[in-house]
Amino acid sequence: MSLSAVAATDVIQLKAGHSERLVVGLEQVLLDEDFPSVAIDVPANALAIRVWTTDATGDVSLSGEYTGETEPGYEYEYGGVFGFIESDNIWLDEELMITKGDTQPLQSGPWTFTVGPSILPVDLNSFVPIVCNIHYEIIEPAKLEVRPDDALYFTLRRDEGLRAVLHLPDDFTTERNTRWRFEAYSGDHDIDLVIGPSNAAAALEFPYVTSIREIGYERAEFKGRQLKNLSFQVFALPELEVLNELPVVVRLTEITNLSDASPAPESLLPAVVPPAPNANLMTALELASYSTIAVYGPFGAGSGTILSTDGLVVTNAHVISGSHLVSTKAPTLSADGTEWAGDQKGRNTWLPSLHGGFNSDPRLPATAAFGLEIVDYRQDLDLALLRIVSTLDGQPLPKGIAFPRIQLGSSLELVLGSPLVALGFPMTGGSSTLVSITLTRGICAGFTTEPEGPAIKTDAGTHSGVSGGTLLNEKGHMVGIPSASITDANYAGGIGFAIPVESIPAEWLRKAGTSLPARMELPVSYAVACGCSLGSVGTCGNYIAIEGTYYPIANSKELGLGPMEWCKRLGVSAVAMGSLRDGHFHADSLRERP
Repeated sequence: MSLSAVAATDVIQLKAGHSERLVVGLEQVLLDEDFPSVAIDVPANALAIRVWTTDATGDVSLSGEYTGETEPGYEYEYGGVFGFIESDNIWLDEELMITKGDTQPLQSGPWTFTVGPSILPVDLNSFVPIVCNIHYEIIEPAKLEVRPDDALYFTLRRDEGLRAVLHLPDDFTTERNTRWRFEAYSGDHDIDLVIGPSNAAAALEFPYVTSIREIGYERAEFKGRQLKNLSFQVFALPELEVLNELPVVVRLTEITNLSDASPAPESLLPAVVPPAPNANLMTALELASYSTIAVYGPFGAGSGTILSTDGLVVTNAHVISGSHLVSTKAPTLSADGTEWAGDQKGRNTWLPSLHGGFNSDPRLPATAAFGLEIVDYRQDLDLALLRIVSTLDGQPLPKGIAFPRIQLGSSLELVLGSPLVALGFPMTGGSSTLVSITLTRGICAGFTTEPEGPAIKTDAGTHSGVSGGTLLNEKGHMVGIPSASITDANYAGGIGFAIPVESIPAEWLRKAGTSLPARMELPVSYAVACGCSLGSVGTCGNYIAIEGTYYPIANSKELGLGPMEWCKRLGVSAVAMGSLRDGHFHADSLRERP
């Protein structure tokens, strides 16, 4: 390893596995230019490189720029992503990890990496030159062998670029017309799949097929004649995933012909288990957190809320925008365009374009576990109704599965200052692609009307990604749907907006077998209050008259009403919030009118 001092205006060629000492001097700080740089020539077969500093005597910044031929006006910029520590960061040393296939991909050819001061000094007289070492290495991915029908468990490691390249055994043979499926799964983090020529770098430049969804399950299918010379790359993006290790399981399976009566292979995915087996043992807030799911679409992610135990979900229309444009067939290498339909044995090529991620543990990212389909879509309301229809790999749901569902409240009860809670999966909720659920508290800050209709203003966090989630009242009941599409709260002094639950179409609620609490001002007469003179309603108790029919108050004791409480009054008028179920009025609140 070489170690030499480099003048600030020099650009020295740095070879892989070597280091150089750089000095940031006062002259460069005064001019704010000509900071010390090194040139790197990235070989054509490199999949990833790492450039980093050590032993910095001050807070430095590190930037990289591709200096080879590229399209006019196109430049690589590395701000605000993993691998680039910005100038206001507290750490002295910095690191860049650049990989092929990334959002800012590695290109073979010349690069220049520059070290400068993180913050320009206020008092130049007190500036002390900054010295650091800069290092460069080519990162080699893990190279593994995958055998047909055997699940292969391994770990993606950061020092291997969070990438593995898999090949078939040298002695592998198969018939030309057989059909094969390659699957990769990682429960809590996003992984991607690229299949191409046996040369791994060429496969990324000229892939035969890619499966890149914002979840931890990828799948592709192809014919036997293509299999021998393929490489399979399973990877995560180092700039987006902060873990040093990421467990993965893959499997290559021959798919049986449709006429064959043999059973389908066992699913690679873990068994589907409802995240809340016994909702009756939960508080309203716990139930709300389990009923709030992450929604992953082809062009982004957001949140959703389960309305029914059979899996109806309400979300914002903009969360799923564009999902109908995405093919629901598994990526395939078939060159003849032949459609290969599925059957009930699990030999289907169908994959959902929308997925649901459940909050089974608030300490962990949402686990993508289900496929979703669109039931209805109201762009004018910015609302969509979805249904959970399959497992992540497109298989039917287990029979009898029941999902936790949210309890609905009413936004009409809200007044200025009413406590509110927002639940969802914001992009700012973690440092990885998949994030854990986030709960923020605030108040009802006001009301407004937007093009989509009425809206609730709140200072509870409604950042991007919380769209379609849940806004709760102090009882833990849903009163609104946070919507980042109405107004971006980041530019409104921390004020977010939510669509009130009353905007959910009544037909959607009927499909979900639920309803909003009734808001009625109900006159209560002497006879209704006591019930003693009403033989049709039984013994003395507290009753409410609704459109001429008398209904007993099912939870009068919880409301503090004794069995004869109102019998002592000649007439009572009350404001009731609640719903009718099983011939009883279940009151959320009941107060006497003066």
